[in-house]
Amino acid sequence: FIVQLLKDWCAPHGWLWKIKFQFRAMNQVNETLKAWAKVTETHKTDDYGLVGFEIGLLNDNEKESTPGTATVALPFKDGKPVPYPFIPPKEAPPSY
Repeated sequence: FIVQLLKDWCAPHGWLWKIKFQFRAMNQVNETLKAWAKVTETHKTDDYGLVGFEIGLLNDNEKESTPGTATVALPFKDGKPVPYPFIPPKEAPPSY
């Protein structure tokens, strides 16, 4: 769910570059889950921008079951597309 959320958010011109998360609780059948993402940082490279996120899944009781982080590469407004295949930038900060 989280990957789909981020892919839909950055499509069609951006790329989900990195994602990591942990399964910390079981989600039950018929439970409603809410995938969420919050922008935590941004960084400009020469060719495109990077956006860092906190991510997760919340259950019916608002309990976080799958916390994590992600980084998306997006083109600049009216800029050229993020290259395919995606090549990670050399000048990305360590937190990315």
